[in-house]
Amino acid sequence: MKNLKKVLSTILIIIASIFVLLAYFVTTQDPYTGIYFDGLGRELSATPTFVRLFFGQERLWAGAFWALADIAIVFSVGIAIYLFNSDE
Repeated sequence: MKNLKKVLSTILIIIASIFVLLAYFVTTQDPYTGIYFDGLGRELSATPTFVRLFFGQERLWAGAFWALADIAIVFSVGIAIYLFNSDE
């Protein structure tokens, strides 16, 4: 059973890493419209000033809903990994 937990945890870590890489480090621009997209295909826009105060940098973002969804997904993966690796 412990081997299964380690395999599932490893798979979750790989999936979460790919998600984070695509969402935050891959940006493409449509050559015809000039619109930027992240690696997940979400349209990016200029970051609002109040958000830049927290992050301290100029970045494009997909919006508040997607930022909260990203946090929820990564947090859920962390909880799942913890539960898989906890001794019962």
